Amino acid sequence: MAIGNGLSAFREVSPYNVIVDAGVIYKNVNLTELRMGGSTAFANAIDPDNTWVDPNGATVAPALMGLTRGGSRVRLNKEERQVEFDSRRVNIKGMSRIDMINPQISTSVLECGSQDIMELSLGASETTEHIGWREIIPQLYVEDTDYIGNIALCASISGERQPIVIVLSNARATEVGEMGFEDKSEAVMELVFTGHALPSAPLAVPIAYFVPVEYSGNAYSYTP
Repeated sequence: MAIGNGLSAFREVSPYNVIVDAGVIYKNVNLTELRMGGSTAFANAIDPDNTWVDPNGATVAPALMGLTRGGSRVRLNKEERQVEFDSRRVNIKGMSRIDMINPQISTSVLECGSQDIMELSLGASETTEHIGWREIIPQLYVEDTDYIGNIALCASISGERQPIVIVLSNARATEVGEMGFEDKSEAVMELVFTGHALPSAPLAVPIAYFVPVEYSGNAYSYTP
């Protein structure tokens, strides 16, 4: 018997569900606007005029973080285990526990010459203004003001007018990679942003995935 072409997971809707670019990173996206929904929700959420008060009590505005190189990565970093007991030989439904969810977004920042990006990248720092210079010194202690209301990765989906938006709440750069200087090249800084829960809601997972659905008229509707 001849060998066939094999199986394919292609669906009729497949061409409309592909994430097609590296995306961009915003800081302090206005989630109230995003959660209101509608065709202008994303535009309103990233509008720098739509300020909001972040969990630290600071009034902040949505802003692009700047150019990146090599795209970005999102990791949920979920650690799950089965409760151990004598004679267990298989995983059993209802006996799983999640020990940790440590959501992170990693990227490589290209605009290393930006004062704001450098300050953001260090995660915890002290800044002093001088004439013509901004002195930024990394700190050993993390202050509440070192946390960003949120960091959001936004990327286009082939069949949607709205992007997918992945939001880290109360984020901070917790890992800073090397910064290489080379001739005939550009310096990049590798960063890992980590989301954090608030002390007032210690079990709230600090990541949210806003996945767009088909827009029709005045309401969203989705038919799988």
